Amino acid sequence: MGDRKCAKSQQIVDTLCNKIDTMLADFKQFVLSHRASSATFAFWDDFIQLVSLLKDLIRADREGDWELHVSTVQTIIPLFAAFGKINYLRWASVYQEDMRKLPKTAEAGKFVVKCTSGMFTAVGADMCLEQTINHSQKSSSGIIGTSHKKKFVAEWELIYHELLAVSNYYREISGVRSSNYELTSRSECGKAYTDSQERKVQDMIAFVKSHEDPFAPCTESKLHNILTHEIMTDKIERF
Repeated sequence: MGDRKCAKSQQIVDTLCNKIDTMLADFKQFVLSHRASSATFAFWDDFIQLVSLLKDLIRADREGDWELHVSTVQTIIPLFAAFGKINYLRWASVYQEDMRKLPKTAEAGKFVVKCTSGMFTAVGADMCLEQTINHSQKSSSGIIGTSHKKKFVAEWELIYHELLAVSNYYREISGVRSSNYELTSRSECGKAYTDSQERKVQDMIAFVKSHEDPFAPCTESKLHNILTHEIMTDKIERF
């Protein structure tokens, strides 16, 4: 019985692999034809492409994928020029050149911080700083209420890492795990979390479709607001 199920599954996979190129070609043609006939379709398609770039950046951090990080930044740089973000354009270009000169250690995933075991748990160094030291500064044992006292803040920043080292060493030798352990992050791959996120996604899709499906064929070819159906001016559409 098990062998028959495996054979059937493999047959389905093989069939999909044989047809995937045709499906992708048909989908690409669908997108191109509808972009040409509907400015609203093109607007939302561009939005999805931009969001995909952000997702690639997050994935690069979470998985420690250096090549994906560098290539995604390279793809984003022209967008800064298109949107008139001159400072981002200037410094992202400098950042890109500096990153390409890093040693091979970066390619091994050592450009991110991994505080917990498992896949897809690494974060960027700046995000880790926000989740740890900066988070502790804002806690009851941090500098809240005393941030105007420069001497206290300086003293806290000097001894904090020592206190944390002692606390972590205690956990290591005792096997104690606390719910307040600041380097422990929740799993984003658990069923409860993924189900919650999927419900939110479906709610967003349902909300958009309840007003107008921007990817469905429509009689209005000009860019318009899917909620109010107000047609955008030529100046806004060109922007």
